Amino acid sequence: CYRQSNIRVLALTWNVAGYTPKNAMELRDFAGVFDRARLPQIVTIGLQEVVELKGLSGAFGLFRNEEDTLKVWADLFVTLMYLVDPQYFLASQEMLVGLLSLTFVHKSAVNKIASHGVEEIKTGMLGMLGTKGSLVSSLTYEDKMFRFCNCHLASGEEIAKRSRAIEDLYQAFCSPLRSDIFLLFGDLNFRVNTDQ
Repeated sequence: CYRQSNIRVLALTWNVAGYTPKNAMELRDFAGVFDRARLPQIVTIGLQEVVELKGLSGAFGLFRNEEDTLKVWADLFVTLMYLVDPQYFLASQEMLVGLLSLTFVHKSAVNKIASHGVEEIKTGMLGMLGTKGSLVSSLTYEDKMFRFCNCHLASGEEIAKRSRAIEDLYQAFCSPLRSDIFLLFGDLNFRVNTDQ
């Protein structure tokens, strides 16, 4: 947004399409993205479709086991991050139906970071259900406000609607009064046309 920082941040995003690994070793390829000589102080992970949503029954059935799903994924990534470096700890976690956000902080930065929670922005079913939407994790590092936005936008031919959703997020969070640094990632449902 408005200010720079020399902190290292790694954002990982994955639409898992309802898949749940049996153990952390199935995620070991993620460990390959880390530069062991320059580990990030913050790792933010955004997953989409952590549960398979099939109609309203899938969306409503999820509410009964949302905590179980969150725990399974959090435990998997806690184990993975421990394998990368045992000095990472889970600073925040949140789930919004199919979206899951996890933020890890390295021990070397823990005294400079404060978590400010996660905001839910529901865009599915007239804004009442979170089948699509965003989770915005907020934290301060030294004197800078960071916001990490994990999105899952609507698919289909509504490119203008997706573009407007992104613009709305930037207007809401990327202002001098709200954020110094705003990072948007996730399944934005844009397609690359290779015919042009």
